[in-house]
Formats: sequence, structure tokens, C-alpha cells
Amino acid sequence: MTTLRTYIIVRTLMTIPIVFTLLTIVFIILRVMPGDPITAMVGMKAPPEYIERLKEEAGLNKPYHVQYVDYVLGIIRGDFGRSLIWGRRPVLAEILDHLPATIELTIFGFLVSIIIGLTTGTIAGVKCYTRVDTSLRLYSIVAYALFIPWL
Repeated sequence: MTTLRTYIIVRTLMTIPIVFTLLTIVFIILRVMPGDPITAMVGMKAPPEYIERLKEEAGLNKPYHVQYVDYVLGIIRGDFGRSLIWGRRPVLAEILDHLPATIELTIFGFLVSIIIGLTTGTIAGVKCYTRVDTSLRLYSIVAYALFIPWL
């Protein structure tokens, strides 16, 4: 039991540097992308003073290391910022609004995959070493390798 507990603790603690690394990668990608998110949001015809005010509100005028610390601390606090697209609503509110549909689709997809997986696995097990088994294995490999939106 102790080894299992140790394993779980170690694996849980390993998520901290992984999440930190992912947050860093996302931050860097968002900063090296060409263009300005504020200008993209309001358009090229917006007055420069308005664009500067929005940049100041979003903290985009600060040095990158300060932006990074604000970004990480905001994520830790659960403050994901404000949407640049949906009327400056909090991003967390947007996520929570769409969470029921996401959960519904996830559960439905999970159930469909369980039904298909159990059915094909049972048929392949009963028809072991036949053309049916080979074709079902081929189907499984191809379905697993396909780009998800194509399914």
C-alpha cells in the first residue's frame, strides 16, 4: 500500500512542473504571435488613444516578465481575464456557460466509444484469427490513427 501511495503522491507532484511548463509555453506562443490582440479586437480604424487605453487595462504595456507573473498568478487565482471577443465578459463565465454542453458531449462520446469498443472487441474475440478479427483490428488501428474531427 505504501508504494501505491508513494506512486500517487509522486505522480501528483509531477503535475506541478508540467502545468507550469505548459503555462510558460502558452504565454510565449501568445506573445510571439504577429499582430496585436487589442487592434484585432477593435479594428484598425479605432483611435490610437483608445487602443492604448485598452492595452493599459489589459496590462500589455508592462514588461514581459511582469506580464508573465500576472498571467501565472491570475491562473492560480482562477482569474482567466476578460474575453477580447465576447464583450469583455470574464473568460471563466464563458467557460462555465458552455460547461454543461461540453460535459454532455463528453459523456455521449464516451458512451459511444465504450459501446463500439466492447462490440468490436467481443466480435474479434469470438472470431479470433479470422478475416473478421483481422478487419476489426485494422478498423481499430485506422480509427485510432485518424484525425479526431474527421470522425
